[in-house]
Amino acid sequence: LYKAAKVMQEHHFRHLPVTWQGKVEGILSMTDVTWMSGLKSVNISELKVYEAYTPNPMCVPSSAPIDEVARQMARHKYGCV
Repeated sequence: LYKAAKVMQEHHFRHLPVTWQGKVEGILSMTDVTWMSGLKSVNISELKVYEAYTPNPMCVPSSAPIDEVARQMARHKYGCV
C-alpha cells in the first residue's frame, strides 16, 4: 500500500485500478490511503493494496456516452469510473 500511495503522489493520481489476472477487481483512491493512514493501529508499509481498495468499481467501455456515464456517477455518488 505504501508503494502504491507513493506512485499516486509522485504522478498526481487520485485513483489506481486494482487488477487481478487482467481483470479490474477494484479501485484504490487517495481517500482509501488517507483513511488507512489515519488509523493509529495501522502501518501502511505493512499493508497490501487488497486490504484497502474498494471492490467492484463502476467500469464502462470507452465508447460509453459521457452524459450517461456522468448521470450514473452522480446517481451512485462515484468519484471515478
